[in-house]
Amino acid sequence: MKIDCINSMFTSNCYLVHYNNNVYIIDPSVNINVISKYIKEEEIVKGILITHGHIDHIYYLNEVQDYYKCKVYTSLYSKDIVENNNHNFAYEMGINK
Repeated sequence: MKIDCINSMFTSNCYLVHYNNNVYIIDPSVNINVISKYIKEEEIVKGILITHGHIDHIYYLNEVQDYYKCKVYTSLYSKDIVENNNHNFAYEMGINK
């Protein structure tokens, strides 16, 4: 197993967990151009894990999910935050995601 840690513009981290040619992305706070540099051609992105729904952890969630066509995993509590810009701090930061 290998774990990459990528710093984002929010000073939060995005993690990539590599195991048996599978990759899991944790908190996609960096764009697809950055993430894809860490994923080998033979690796398959199996899913995205959201630890919690604040915008600094989900900023590129839609872009990454659309690109890799994979499932997103989070708790029911975080799901509501991810889907509501009033709760994930997007509006406070002037972001309409």
